[in-house]
Amino acid sequence: QPMELVVASTPTPWQGSSSIGYLTISWDSVSQGKMTADCNQLFASMFGMTLEEGRSRIFNHEANHPSTDLRFLCSILDDLRNFDKGSTTRYVRWSMNPLDDLSLRHRKASLVRVTTNKFFDQFGRPYKVAVSACPVTVEEYDRAKAAMPEVCEPSISSLPDSPVSGQDLLHDSQTVEKETISTLMQTQEGLNQLSSLADIILQDFQPLFELEAQTKHSSHSVATSQDPHSEYESISQSMIHPFQP
Repeated sequence: QPMELVVASTPTPWQGSSSIGYLTISWDSVSQGKMTADCNQLFASMFGMTLEEGRSRIFNHEANHPSTDLRFLCSILDDLRNFDKGSTTRYVRWSMNPLDDLSLRHRKASLVRVTTNKFFDQFGRPYKVAVSACPVTVEEYDRAKAAMPEVCEPSISSLPDSPVSGQDLLHDSQTVEKETISTLMQTQEGLNQLSSLADIILQDFQPLFELEAQTKHSSHSVATSQDPHSEYESISQSMIHPFQP
């Protein structure tokens, strides 16, 4: 089935919200061939887009992810780590100008509380994700990190020399350079950051790597619709990749 951009004919209450940004994406859990996408004006305006442009870019996978290179990678790890959870909340640094040229992108930022709700069919296959995004103050971010550090971008927070406070996230002039892959690869400190990230990936996903190896060498392959790997693929393709780095 071809993918389609579908906008609700009857406005829902969240579409008119001026305090919380909303995004919904749904797809056929079996064929993955039909997708619907919708967002409200606040969600689109967070990234400098009109409502129509926001819907179109998200649906066509043309919306730049509102994070630096390193945060984008860590967000994927976090999503995969929690792929089977129905709801997650994270406090994140989102760039306010992800459509700007690379030299300016990510320099303006806000702190946002993002709640992601996933919906599964009777076989446990995801078919819809709903995201709410609410801007928060530095004080709220710091309180959340002090009380529950695991909700504040845990993968990147565990890396050496990562920003500690909400104030640092917003006003550290070196944040973009510190979190751009091409820059990190040019210094020993940056290479250490990437090595630490590789260690996290290996530690968290070693069971999945082993399962992958076993599946490749098994003569009794499970159909794709029943393969546990398809759950990861479904989440990553349909939930994460409406954005691009």
